[in-house]
Amino acid sequence: MKKNKKKLGIISVIIIIFIGLIVAGVKLHNQPTTSAKKIYRTVKLQQQEPLTLMGKITASKTQILQNPAGKVQQVEVQNGQTVTQGQEILTTYSDSVHQAVTSQQQEINKLQRDLNSGNSQVKQLQQQLAATDSSDDGYSDLKQQLTQAQNTVSDTQAELTSANQKLQQLNTKVNGRLTAPYSGVIDLSYSATGTPQVKLQAADLQATGQVSEYSYSKLSPGTQIDVTAVATKEKTTTKVTYLAKTAAADSTKNEAKYQFTAAVSGNFMDGQTIKIAVSQNGIRIPVSAIYHNHVFVVDQDKITDVVAVSGSRQDGYLITDNNDLKGRKIITNPDAKLKQGSKVTADD
Repeated sequence: MKKNKKKLGIISVIIIIFIGLIVAGVKLHNQPTTSAKKIYRTVKLQQQEPLTLMGKITASKTQILQNPAGKVQQVEVQNGQTVTQGQEILTTYSDSVHQAVTSQQQEINKLQRDLNSGNSQVKQLQQQLAATDSSDDGYSDLKQQLTQAQNTVSDTQAELTSANQKLQQLNTKVNGRLTAPYSGVIDLSYSATGTPQVKLQAADLQATGQVSEYSYSKLSPGTQIDVTAVATKEKTTTKVTYLAKTAAADSTKNEAKYQFTAAVSGNFMDGQTIKIAVSQNGIRIPVSAIYHNHVFVVDQDKITDVVAVSGSRQDGYLITDNNDLKGRKIITNPDAKLKQGSKVTADD
């Protein structure tokens, strides 16, 4: 009997404790709770990332030089040699041109004989005409013969002048000289028949790249670019000198590409791979940070400025020309509660 009473007492205590816990839980549940303070995210505004392109260092111009007519007599340069403008590269001799010179000289000699004969005839007719009275029957015939002889002499003199000019031109081609049209580096090779073939690469170098149709408007002649050699890290700043208006041969169906060039100086080498950076104007603002066309500038947990923004949208960003925003921190998840002077809890 005593044991049963003891068990009942223990059970009663447990029930009372359990009921007490339930009551306490209900009270706690019914107590009003304070809402958690919103945490605002921020971002520091920066200028647009530069347009980055890849390219090559190339000679500013390359030309395959045409050998003068005739057989090459002497090559005056070596492969890889640097030459200056006007420097002799090779000489030639043309036997066929030499024969043409001989033939032309014979033609000149004949014309000279004809001219001498014509001048003698004119002189003789002039003497006869001077000795004849103008009233004589033969005077008119002599005068006509003199005019014809003078015309023949004039024509022969013109032919002789032309023949001499042609001879001078031929003489320059008998012994031909190939000279460098500009300063550069010689690329010398030989054909299967042993004929020298000369290609001249200009000593001046340039950065050569391609820009897609989607970024074409970001470049123009005069645009400043930064050029960096990938291997050596050699750097230079220059300006675009040429931008093509026709698409490059390796353009695809969905993307046209356009070549551009810019002169470079420094320790660059022909053929080097380069990185080309084109600075872009404007500040990038995440679209999520814009509330009713305004952004909220925050400093030390306080909204210090509310700035109206406008510009063009690209890939989730607004590009604005308001450079005063560069480096400033703004709220990226604004709401209607924000206003100038508001205290905020930021994620930084």
